[in-house]
Amino acid sequence: MGIVYNVDWRKYNGGLLLATILIFVISLFKDRNPFMVPVLLLVAFGLKFAFISNPLPAENPTSGGILDTVLYKSLWVKLHPVTMGLFTQVIIIISGLYLNFLLNSRRMFQKINLLPALSFILFTSLFAGIQRLHSGIVMLPVTILLLHQVLLLYHTSHPRTTVVNIGLIAGFGTLLYHPYWWMLPFCIIGLAQMRPFRFNEWILLIISFLIPAYIILSYEYLTNQWNPSRHWPVWNPLRQLPAFDTWWAAAIGISLIWVLSGISQWLSINNRALIQTRKNWYLTVILGIFILPTLFYPQGNLYEGLTLLLVPASALGSFTFLGQSRPQLRVFFFWMVCIFLLDGFDLGSHLQLGSQ
Repeated sequence: MGIVYNVDWRKYNGGLLLATILIFVISLFKDRNPFMVPVLLLVAFGLKFAFISNPLPAENPTSGGILDTVLYKSLWVKLHPVTMGLFTQVIIIISGLYLNFLLNSRRMFQKINLLPALSFILFTSLFAGIQRLHSGIVMLPVTILLLHQVLLLYHTSHPRTTVVNIGLIAGFGTLLYHPYWWMLPFCIIGLAQMRPFRFNEWILLIISFLIPAYIILSYEYLTNQWNPSRHWPVWNPLRQLPAFDTWWAAAIGISLIWVLSGISQWLSINNRALIQTRKNWYLTVILGIFILPTLFYPQGNLYEGLTLLLVPASALGSFTFLGQSRPQLRVFFFWMVCIFLLDGFDLGSHLQLGSQ
């Protein structure tokens, strides 16, 4: 039996298309299938079209870093909002596919699937504030690249090169987006977990993390632009939560249930996995732990931090749809996401929440 909704197509755009498709294509993403990527792109188009055609306005930068200057004083001034919205969705889709490639290439699932990319696109569509081109969106592929390099440490023929790459990515990331300094302890834990202790590798990690700052500060000194304080992260904790409506709170609730269900499925099979696979998943969880504080430090970084947090959340949440024991749960979550997305495409109310 189906339920007929009285929908205004001008308001919901591709959302209804997505709801019609998802229930029929869930099995396509669980196995290797030539239609996986085209159907994923179709689903992404149905989800993202409304956000592209009705882009959110820019807001004052708060996270700190070079990206704030580039985005809000250059790109947002020169480019049309629709172009910015298109850039945002392209980065999200590419990041989802890159995350999916990473998890499959590191053999973190028993078989190749496209569920992490699907989960990532669904997660990012639940929250309106993520649909604006901000520092968190730009740092998405950088974060996945950092995770990729850390996971490579377990088995690589050039460990020192990989360590230097990790330090440089984290160092440049911190200059671009100040809350990214939380990735330094993640890199240290990753090195400790993936490699036997070698003092020279630890020194390489710290030095390579500082090299980007040395380059930028040297350039500023030589060009009489010396101002090191603007590159120092500001400790300004969140003192008051933004105004949330019922829909936003419900989206948070279903996201938490989604991730917890995936974690439950992951724990049920984790003991049977290879040591390398277990270490890969432990580091993915640790990545989420160190991203979590960026939601609250500094003030106004809620959506940037939430964007990056969806990387490990999507990886773990994909287990919700991968498990064989509870197929009804998968169908339930798909329908719940569809319902929330249909309601969320009311651009006159919920999308404005992202700019608060």
